[in-house]
Amino acid sequence: MYYTTEDRDYFIYFFPHDQRYSSPILTEKQKDEKQILGYTTSLVTTIVDGMEMLNFYSPEIRVEPASFEGHAFGGWYELLKRNNGAIPLKTATNYYDHYEVKTATKIEFFDLDDTFFDVPESQEIVASRESLDELAHAEEPTPETYYCYMSKIEEIADKMIQGKNYNYVLRMVIDTDGSVSHIKAINSDYLGFDKVAEKIVEECNLEFHPGKINDLPQRAEIFFPLGL
Repeated sequence: MYYTTEDRDYFIYFFPHDQRYSSPILTEKQKDEKQILGYTTSLVTTIVDGMEMLNFYSPEIRVEPASFEGHAFGGWYELLKRNNGAIPLKTATNYYDHYEVKTATKIEFFDLDDTFFDVPESQEIVASRESLDELAHAEEPTPETYYCYMSKIEEIADKMIQGKNYNYVLRMVIDTDGSVSHIKAINSDYLGFDKVAEKIVEECNLEFHPGKINDLPQRAEIFFPLGL
């Protein structure tokens, strides 16, 4: 399975039938109803890996569950089967310290041919973090790397508030030789410190070990925390 997003210029692959992605799923249907885009939806509370998700389903927006039989990733097949193929028009996921809410804004029906799912030849394809048997990881920083890191912080020290933490998560691709590309902070701020975090990885020679599948190095996406 491949997927991408608007802020990525590469595709990520998963192994949808790999049982590593299977998680116990608990569902509880409730009578709470909500109108979304003209469709009447019912609330189903789902718990996967301890995370609570509120899903609003309409029986009119559905797919054939059998099409996803054996699809372990995200528990999609189990969820589709339990909800007669219905696809949620709104979800609210409890991440313990915040809720992430996603709501459909438009519904269109159209026919797809096989070429719709072709990956453009110009697009790179990298492994997902979840697909790796051994995760990519960073080496301990060298004195030169630490000096470079501190010099970047010195440049913005006068704009930083004393006692405040400036923590960023960088999404990046680690190649089979440990080189880094596609560096992007997924949380930003108006001061531009997220760009400083990106420059530290780009310019300070951090060393990475690639992730592996079946003991072979793989080009893969990772998420790397960095504090300033």
